[in-house]
Amino acid sequence: MMNNNLQQKDVGRHPEAVANKYTIRGMTIVILVLCIMLIGNLLGWFPFDTKLFVVATTVSVTFYGIGCLVFAKMDLKSDWVKYVLIFWVFAITTVITTTLTFHAYLVMLLPIIYCSMYSSKRVMVYAYLLTVVNILITVYVGYYYGLCDCNMVLLSGLPLSEYLDAAGNFTLTEVNDRTWWTLPLYFVLPRSVICLGFAVICSTISTIIRDNMKYMHEMESMAELDEMTGVFNRNKYLSMTSASYAHEDTVAVIFWDINGLKKTNDELGHSSGDELITSIADAIKLVSNQFDNAYRIGGDEFVMIMRGGTEMSAQRKIEEWQGELEKIQKNTKIRLSASSGYAAGPGIHLDQIIKKADQMMYENKHRFYENGEK
Repeated sequence: MMNNNLQQKDVGRHPEAVANKYTIRGMTIVILVLCIMLIGNLLGWFPFDTKLFVVATTVSVTFYGIGCLVFAKMDLKSDWVKYVLIFWVFAITTVITTTLTFHAYLVMLLPIIYCSMYSSKRVMVYAYLLTVVNILITVYVGYYYGLCDCNMVLLSGLPLSEYLDAAGNFTLTEVNDRTWWTLPLYFVLPRSVICLGFAVICSTISTIIRDNMKYMHEMESMAELDEMTGVFNRNKYLSMTSASYAHEDTVAVIFWDINGLKKTNDELGHSSGDELITSIADAIKLVSNQFDNAYRIGGDEFVMIMRGGTEMSAQRKIEEWQGELEKIQKNTKIRLSASSGYAAGPGIHLDQIIKKADQMMYENKHRFYENGEK
């Protein structure tokens, strides 16, 4: 039961799933803003054509609702979901930009902005190509059926003063008569180039942020690891035992204390003692999994805390560890040995469990030396 809960938590932290959720939330905000603007238009706050605004809002909300219903049934961790999501964003933004034209041009950048949350360069290329299609549709369809962009209709390209007579009257009255040539050359092409630059910038910024986060994570991980053995260090152990295990239904604790470390150091040298320590740690790491954290809490002491563990699973873990240690023993002349102890119970009683496991370990260690082992 506890393992299932942990797996569900891991799903929630999955990078693709998180990015997909933020994309959906972002489009929710876009739709809310669009609805608020429609209300403002109906109240006379925004002097836009009401019919166009109703069409833009109705169709966009419909696409949004269908998308939400579909995504609710999808596994947001799946690699292909982000492509569907970006296409969904493209469809909604195309409706908005086609009807409201120059008042909503920046909305067409949303697919590029959202895809910057994903690490795949392929997604950025995909989003850019969809944005170019958006521009193409918006320019042509918007020209004939959307909110009138007078600059496109009159094809003005000079300062305002060039179109005014001495009395201040507007003199440019000739409508663009070369639509199929001028629209792609003067509107589709430059906007596509600008969006390309924007896509490159977003991709670069996204890469820099990810690299910085990766570096910070690596530095944080290094600060938590024991340099010699590669398991977590005592500081990590103290922070985890004080904050992270109390909510677990059950935990199992295993203690190891290396046998004969001082003798090895005295007779064979500290390099051999280091080999003894790392060999014990290597065997512990080999039997660890995503639910087990191993710590070096002293020079010759190791602890493993198992989420969802029981005394039976702790026994099996020690047997597995002994098997791995025997394999390592074949490749060294140093005698590899450690006394162990274990206990299990509710996470809220972790301190008591640790004491019980520690006590069992020392009892086993005492018996080890009583039997004449050196």
